[in-house]
Amino acid sequence: MPNAQKTRHPKDLQSLGVDPVVRMNLVKAIVSLSEAQIYKMIAEGNFPRPFPIIPNGRLKGWRLSAVANYLATREQASTSPAGTTVGSREPQDGRTP
Repeated sequence: MPNAQKTRHPKDLQSLGVDPVVRMNLVKAIVSLSEAQIYKMIAEGNFPRPFPIIPNGRLKGWRLSAVANYLATREQASTSPAGTTVGSREPQDGRTP
């Protein structure tokens, strides 16, 4: 097939304004956490929930942007001043700023 088009990769999809859906194996690789750790964090409300890719199906995934936002939030939290949390206006030790 001399005129066959190449399949686009996720990085090309993002340049087209598409927010790809990623599955657990890729999410684990992106965030460097185990599947068990991710599901525990989801249950605790500390990680975005996956959504069903097909109606009434078991196939679930995350938008790549949701995973990227999680990482950006974690990075921001690690660089915030000691004793505060991202979005907090008061130190966690009860001191008044």
